[in-house]
Amino acid sequence: MDWCRIDLPYFKQGDDLGHFVNQSDGDVEKGLLSHAEMLRGAAQILEDIASLVSKHEADRVEIEADCHSIMISGRGICSMS
Repeated sequence: MDWCRIDLPYFKQGDDLGHFVNQSDGDVEKGLLSHAEMLRGAAQILEDIASLVSKHEADRVEIEADCHSIMISGRGICSMS
């Protein structure tokens, strides 16, 4: 079975927050809200994958994760767009 990488749109919490505050010209509130929006997007990616996984038999889906990557394998999982 093929493996595919799950790319989530965040790196490190402090670096990401700093990026959004900088992009907001130092407006902390706006930066926090932008960061929260990015995290909601990451959560949606995980929820979408969980929905696909729930349609498969548990013993047919594998996941491997470490500090820098998440890999998943399962019929129909890696073909999602």
